[in-house]
Amino acid sequence: MEEKSSTVQKTTDYLMDYIRSDKSRIGEKLFTEKRLCEELSVGRGTVREALRVLEAQGLIEIQHGKGAYIIRKDAEEQDELVNWFSRNKVKLKEFMEVRQAIEPLAIKLAVERGTDEEIHELEKIHHRYLDGVKRKDSVTMAECDEQFHSRIVKMARNKMLQFMNDRIDEKISVFRLKTFRIEHNAYNAIKAHEDILHAIKERDAQIGEIFVLRHLELIDVDMENIML
Repeated sequence: MEEKSSTVQKTTDYLMDYIRSDKSRIGEKLFTEKRLCEELSVGRGTVREALRVLEAQGLIEIQHGKGAYIIRKDAEEQDELVNWFSRNKVKLKEFMEVRQAIEPLAIKLAVERGTDEEIHELEKIHHRYLDGVKRKDSVTMAECDEQFHSRIVKMARNKMLQFMNDRIDEKISVFRLKTFRIEHNAYNAIKAHEDILHAIKERDAQIGEIFVLRHLELIDVDMENIML
C-alpha cells in the first residue's frame, strides 16, 4: 500500500510540476493516460489516482471520454473549495445517505466474520492515516480513509455490499481528497476511526454500528460547516 501511495505521489508531483511550468497553458489537454504510463513506467490505476488528486486541487478538469484539461496553475483557494462543496451538496448528501444505510450492516458483519489478521491490517491503515495527518498530506489521508472503510466492508464478506461500496468509492474519491485539505475534518476522523476500530477489536457489533453512524453524521455536519 505504501509503495503504491509513493508511486501516486511521484506521478502527481510530475504532473503538477508540468502544469505549473511555463510549458503548459490553461485550456490545454493534459497528456494521455497511455503516454504517462509509458513515460513514467506506471500503471493506469496510478495515473488515474494522480489525475483525481489534481482534479481535487482544482488544477484540472476531467471530461469523460475526452481527457483531462488544465483549468488553473495553482491549487484552489479556500473560497473556491467552499464553492465546490456548495455546488455538489445535493449529490454528496445522497451518497452519505447510502453510506448510512450500508456501513452499519458492514460493521455488524465485519465483527462477526472478520479475522484477527484483518483487524491488525485495519490498525495499520489507521496508523498510516495518523502519519498523513502529522505530515498534512491530504492524499495519504484520503487513501487511508478509503482503505479503512473498504477494509471493514471486505471483512463483512458480502459481495453485494462490496459492489455497492466500490461504486460509492468511485464517486466520492474527489470529495475525500478535498475534505481532508481542511484541517478540522482531518482531525475529526481520528477519534471516529479509533472508536470504530476499538468496537471491532472488542467484537461489539452494537457499539460499532453506533460509532460508524456517529462518524457519518459528523461528516455531514462538517460539510455543512464548510459552507457557512
